[in-house]
Amino acid sequence: MISSPPTARAVPAPKASAAGSSAASKRSGPSGPGFFQRFVNYLEQDFPWVLGGTRGVREHDGIRVIAAGPNAFVYFLDTAEPLTLERIEERYPALATRISASPGIGIVLVRSADGPLCFWRGDRYGLDTLATGPFAERPDLERIVEGIRDLMAMPSAGDLVIYGIDAPQGNVSFVAEVGAHAGPSSDEMQTFLIHSPDVTVPTPITHPVQLYPHFARYQGDAA
Repeated sequence: MISSPPTARAVPAPKASAAGSSAASKRSGPSGPGFFQRFVNYLEQDFPWVLGGTRGVREHDGIRVIAAGPNAFVYFLDTAEPLTLERIEERYPALATRISASPGIGIVLVRSADGPLCFWRGDRYGLDTLATGPFAERPDLERIVEGIRDLMAMPSAGDLVIYGIDAPQGNVSFVAEVGAHAGPSSDEMQTFLIHSPDVTVPTPITHPVQLYPHFARYQGDAA
């Protein structure tokens, strides 16, 4: 979740097999830190066998969907750059609206000409109006907004980023698993760190990027 490998963004051939392609062929690109689980790290580093099989990866008519737990990343493969909502709706009118209104969907994130947007229960919200919709009365709204902005600034993030957390029918995972994480739900935003008393960590910790130097020292000591 914390690491962000500098991979080059590329467009895979539409006919390429999802089973045999690498994470770079999913239109991955330079990524930044954030609390959202990123599929590049989740699949390529922690679960490379997923990319070697068919679990969680589907492709049809130039559209690829990669599911990683409660996240699904949708890519339109005929363009090297992420598509904005305006361009997506030229092809599929009201697509984000319709997906977000499904009973198994929590939120849908998408880029737009005016910045990231969030679709929830069939309605559209800008980052400045999230408090009136999916994140009403959330004391950590500032962190949520920061995380969404970080995520959608990554070229490797899907053209549509779909979350099953907090769906009307309950928390939904798009792959078979017992327990999942990766999103801005209230259960996932409050974390803790357990360490021995002789270890010094930065305080206060408000962002995962603050832990990079701490754990990098272990790699240096082991070298």
